[in-house]
Amino acid sequence: MKRLALALVLVVLLAACGSKNTEQSFREGMALICKVGEDPDLAHANPVERQAAMSRWLDERVTNARARKVIAAVGEANPQDRARLIREAAGEAGVTDCPIVAEAAPGAGLELPTVPGDVALAEVPEGVTMVITATAIVVEGEQIVAVRDGAVDPSELDGGARGMKVTRLEKFAGALAAQDPGPMLVAVAPGTPYRVLMQALYSVKGSYQALHVLARAGDALGAVSLTLPTAPLASGVLAPAPDAEPPVQMVLAITQRHALLWSLSGTEGTLRQPALTVAPDDVTRVRAALADIAKRRWEGRARPDEDRRIVVMADATQPAAIVVPMMAAARESFPDVVLSTGFE
Repeated sequence: MKRLALALVLVVLLAACGSKNTEQSFREGMALICKVGEDPDLAHANPVERQAAMSRWLDERVTNARARKVIAAVGEANPQDRARLIREAAGEAGVTDCPIVAEAAPGAGLELPTVPGDVALAEVPEGVTMVITATAIVVEGEQIVAVRDGAVDPSELDGGARGMKVTRLEKFAGALAAQDPGPMLVAVAPGTPYRVLMQALYSVKGSYQALHVLARAGDALGAVSLTLPTAPLASGVLAPAPDAEPPVQMVLAITQRHALLWSLSGTEGTLRQPALTVAPDDVTRVRAALADIAKRRWEGRARPDEDRRIVVMADATQPAAIVVPMMAAARESFPDVVLSTGFE
């Protein structure tokens, strides 16, 4: 009788252990994925730290093999496709309430510069992300340096207070590029001064040549693709090929009070006598003037590569909220936007 009682106890204990180790279903796994952002420990996390925290949370709790494949697929997908992948997987699992879908879109949770709704932005590519906020420069969820009162500490700059390279950021980007060559997506807070944006970009340009500044046009997220000069801006005209017209070399300069449209060649205004002088946030008129130049000069005929380029420079204190929309407007007619350090 005692043996029978002992056997029954063992059966009950084994059954209890088995119930604790019951394999997680796909539906249960997807329910965790869908509600990850509502966990009290994550709900109020800093946006730049939130993604890494959610990844750790999911890794600890999601054990279903199929649900883990969804997590992996979302991590490897183009940013534009992530929300769709989660929504489709949740539908297959029968999970109808999935708040994380809205947060899966690139740039979600971050305040970004906005451009007029009819300004064309490029598609956001897949890549590594650098976030520049009012308090820090963060790459792939890791804070590299602090930002205080609209500036990076001079001790972090190569060359001190007037330096353009953030030493620690340059080293981090170099090591990261060896594992993931990019491109790099740059999410910059609207209030970020142009100088801080340029310091961040110049620090990574040796490792990431393809740079894309994120912006919003209405509800849509897009990017402004740009390059940085490898040498100081020339003061004269590039040498043209024999019998060829010299390149126009358009420049958009944004001072504290004005936006000035001119050309290094002098054929479309000069710095002293610009082709256009408007308020620094007058995207509409700058956009129209550049479209007119492009149409008047190159419509119906081959356009040299040099004439696809425009240099954008700005006063160090101009915020990204002013500069980024101007960059986007310039890119419509002059696809190769080159940022310069401006009036230094």
